[in-house]
Amino acid sequence: MIEQEKYEKKVLIWNILDEDPTLNSSIIHKKFENIFSGSWDAITIGRYINEYHFAKDWFLDNKLKKGYDVLPENFYNSLEWAKTRIKILRRDNFRCKYCGKLANHVDHLNSAKYYPQIALDPNNLISSCESCHNKRHNKES
Repeated sequence: MIEQEKYEKKVLIWNILDEDPTLNSSIIHKKFENIFSGSWDAITIGRYINEYHFAKDWFLDNKLKKGYDVLPENFYNSLEWAKTRIKILRRDNFRCKYCGKLANHVDHLNSAKYYPQIALDPNNLISSCESCHNKRHNKES
């Protein structure tokens, strides 16, 4: 399954749980069977439900009202980052803002490490492809 589809379904599950956190994987699978078909069985959905509850608890414990004073250790595994990441990729039509190729990363224009207060600010985030992301962070492709 391609990354875009996987993240969209994961965020969809999390949005469903935002409305009713008591739902279990069997109910979600049955209620939305037209969306969660094929490899999306109740076990896979259950894994994302567990991630949701862990991420939500972590996020509520760590997020400050006006942003972060210090970037939390598990920031990139948080529910809020996953939702923000999808919003940015959708906003940019899954296109790299550097070269126009298919994007699979979201970059902080101002480092989240040094500017944690704006780590989730959409004006500080852009979509990028693997190659441009690696170039920007001086990594080998």
